[in-house]
Amino acid sequence: ERLAGCRDEINRLTNLIAGLERLEEAGARGADTGRGAEDTDVAALVRSVCAAWEGKAALKNIALEIEETGAGPVTAKIDGDAIAGAVSNLISNAVKYAPDGGRVRVSVRHGDRRTVVIAIEDNGPGIPEDELPYVFERLYRADKSRNRATGGAGIGLAIAREAVVSNGGSIKAENAPGGGAVFRIVL
Repeated sequence: ERLAGCRDEINRLTNLIAGLERLEEAGARGADTGRGAEDTDVAALVRSVCAAWEGKAALKNIALEIEETGAGPVTAKIDGDAIAGAVSNLISNAVKYAPDGGRVRVSVRHGDRRTVVIAIEDNGPGIPEDELPYVFERLYRADKSRNRATGGAGIGLAIAREAVVSNGGSIKAENAPGGGAVFRIVL
């Protein structure tokens, strides 16, 4: 039992270090904005990320909906791997917090002034209003009840923010009017 506890702690620390390395890597990309950027079909990228999460969503009977709006292709000059990682992190959180039988809606659309907007919305408990300004800070976890068993080191959203900002975009968290959280990426 002690060895199993030690192994679990080693795995937790290994995952924390890997996450911190990803955060540092994302920050380094921010210093070289545009590195790895190429014209990317953002709608196809989002569909691909959603496909990777369909199995996990199905385990909780969560409807993973993809909505594409607008005429013509939805493209942007971005580092596709970095944005895919950010979107994957947001979908992971949405699936984690949506209730069994709930839904996660991912939309991609043209925004104002030649921008692309990706929104990930769930129907979970949402984020306490007083916590919203802090959710993208390193090592911050809004859900104080989380422990080793439920995972999370409070760096996933910081990594997502770094990836988006390093691509010249912005990311925002808010609560949905009917309940749940909404994360919007504007590129």
